[in-house]
Amino acid sequence: MTPWLSIARAAMMGLLAGAAPLLAQSDQARKPAPAPAPKTGNLIISAALVDRDMQVRPVPLHALTLVGATADTFTTRTDVSGKSTVSVPGGPYTLTSVAPILFQGQRYAWSVSVSVVAGSSGEVALTNDNATVSEGVEAGTPLSADRVDAAVALFDRLSHSVFRIEAGLAHGSGFLADTLGGVVITNSHVVESAESDQVAVVLDSTTKVRAALLARDPDADIAILRIHPDHLVGRVHIPIQAPAGQPAVVAGERLIAMGFPLHQGLTITAGIASSVRAGAIISDVNINPGNSGGPLLNLGGEIVAVNTFGDFSAQGGPGVSGSVLIARAGPALARAGTEMARIGPPAASLLPTLPTDRIEIATLRAFADTADPKRYRGFTDIHIGGFDVALQSPAQTFVAIKAYENEIAKDRKKREAVSGLPEAERYSEVREYRDWVEYIGTQATPVVAFSIVPRVGETGGSLFGRMMLGSLVKATFKFKGDVRGAQLFANQVRVEPIKGGHAPVKMYIDNQWVSLKDVADQGYYIYDIEALRPDSAGVPPSIVVAIRDLKDPAKLKCKELAPAVVSQAWNDFEDFFAQKRPAAGFRRANPNAAKDRKAASHTDFMKQDCSWQI
Repeated sequence: MTPWLSIARAAMMGLLAGAAPLLAQSDQARKPAPAPAPKTGNLIISAALVDRDMQVRPVPLHALTLVGATADTFTTRTDVSGKSTVSVPGGPYTLTSVAPILFQGQRYAWSVSVSVVAGSSGEVALTNDNATVSEGVEAGTPLSADRVDAAVALFDRLSHSVFRIEAGLAHGSGFLADTLGGVVITNSHVVESAESDQVAVVLDSTTKVRAALLARDPDADIAILRIHPDHLVGRVHIPIQAPAGQPAVVAGERLIAMGFPLHQGLTITAGIASSVRAGAIISDVNINPGNSGGPLLNLGGEIVAVNTFGDFSAQGGPGVSGSVLIARAGPALARAGTEMARIGPPAASLLPTLPTDRIEIATLRAFADTADPKRYRGFTDIHIGGFDVALQSPAQTFVAIKAYENEIAKDRKKREAVSGLPEAERYSEVREYRDWVEYIGTQATPVVAFSIVPRVGETGGSLFGRMMLGSLVKATFKFKGDVRGAQLFANQVRVEPIKGGHAPVKMYIDNQWVSLKDVADQGYYIYDIEALRPDSAGVPPSIVVAIRDLKDPAKLKCKELAPAVVSQAWNDFEDFFAQKRPAAGFRRANPNAAKDRKAASHTDFMKQDCSWQI
């Protein structure tokens, strides 16, 4: 499970480009006034294709040209979600693919007429219906053997039956197995630390559903999940290999793995079986954290094992992978069958998912270069019981990175300026934070998150002892809180998190002066930004954070956030809505509009459940 500190560290690895030099006023005065720029409008482009199984597949990184009536040419490229926004002068244009894309054996390209109206936004959807379609190879030419790879055919057939499994803050992979009418098999360690209502199956980028944990076998590292049958329609139930007296796999046999490694989408890798041990297959198939629970397949498309662990070289070599033989799932499947007869399936309703659109990295960089970090002081050090709570958003994260860079490099930047060092050679804390952050994290995703970190405090006995015996006595510290769960309420209505959970943080400090030997859970919860949307008059919603503390579980520790903090977090998304979601509308929040609202702690809301923190 990924603890919050790892997530926070990942966020702090970002880089913001330095601010461009400003022109001196005297230079501006000597130059003639420029001609007024033509008025522009926004063209919002989305590119997606529907596959053979009627699944919508975005077309990422597709290069396009926009040619106007006077031969003015503009270029753009879709992002990883298949979308792009381009600002151009008003008028008619032709939107054309630079090169066709290959999708399920056919080539797709677009050339469509569009019209851009100055001062407003328009949309165009590139789909199967308006694409020019041609064969992927010349008609009548057989595909060569090196192109018709078994992995290609298996991926095409089974990709809709391999899922991302989310369990609290952890994630792994799972697959739809052809047994018990269709159940999802994954690793036990993927779901072991999550509470029962935190296990979900992500079927595709827009579909996440609740999963019921039917059985778990920690010794075999196997878990069996069930989702509502409605979500199994049209998906291949992957067969489990039945060797019939022969070895499941032999050394040297080619194998294929599918799963969701690291921060990536569905990925396929291939290799050979290095050896077959008692209960496991050792192979050179490349798997990483996140692959756990995914299927290991033979070339016949049968499940032979469940990808489980890696053995990596400390010297940086590729290492080898370990996969538990599917035969070891037998006891867990037997218990799952009994459990299925006792309880029904989980609900078919959908859970919230991470947005597929992204905030432009350049927009966040430019914002952080000019934003005042003092505006975000209320976002951190929010004390709720024995916890420090912080509200995080993309804008706040980039501003924090920039402020951190400026603080530690203050003297260095002065020396660089005096010496005239070129901008590209100047120090930057996070220089490698480039556009490819889109592929490796969620720092540009339009969401808000709450981190909940247990505070550390001196024990009462330690404090008394030092007061009585003197300051040279060793001080003993413990965590003051231990997260067992958290809830968010917007205008007294509970908001379902997109993702969230709690994970342990361990501290071991023992020296002459201080002893801190303790473990407690910290929390991290991600929410859709719509939870912060103000009403039609600009009044920000009442946002209450409620934390369940394992140290004092009788009552939730609750606090209402300041309207100024809620308003700032929402208003930071104004440019994003204008660029990516113009149809959704945006009204700025006014914190002063909430000044006459009665505090949640002074109402009957959660009166019996909360210990209010004022």
